[in-house]
Amino acid sequence: RIYTTNYDDLLENIFIKNKKLIDSASIEQDIASYRNKSNLVIHLNGYIKELSQSNIDNFFKLIGRSYLVDTITSSTWYEQLKADINIADVILFIGFSLDGDLDIKRLFFSDAHNIKKTYFVIWDKETDLNIEKLGRYGQVCRAGVELFSIEMSKKRLNMKNLIKMH
Repeated sequence: RIYTTNYDDLLENIFIKNKKLIDSASIEQDIASYRNKSNLVIHLNGYIKELSQSNIDNFFKLIGRSYLVDTITSSTWYEQLKADINIADVILFIGFSLDGDLDIKRLFFSDAHNIKKTYFVIWDKETDLNIEKLGRYGQVCRAGVELFSIEMSKKRLNMKNLIKMH
């Protein structure tokens, strides 16, 4: 499973472009229909294809006050997210700041085991303040998305070496 805080359909479009099947869900949907899906993107902060007048104010995380509404922990997806985090060998955040997502911060900060297996791939111009902040939740890799993608495509990615390089 891929969890994303983005509400766009970029990931889905990448899969389609590469002729790969992927299903999409948001935490507004019931987990029962998706539990056995092998390729799945879960949109934690809303999904653009589900945007409506009735859910824009309390379901989509668009502005500061919307991050104060507790949507993740009250969702049926919360326990699945926790279980996925616990069984994962590696947790990878790409271009993620942790700025507004309090529920996600709590999940990672509450367990030191998560911090050891969590990596943040950020751009090489990230501020020292943000690097320090992200470092509390995992290891920070300043390689940037482009270099990370190149290394991934070689299928020999070693996060520890990539972190040392940058």
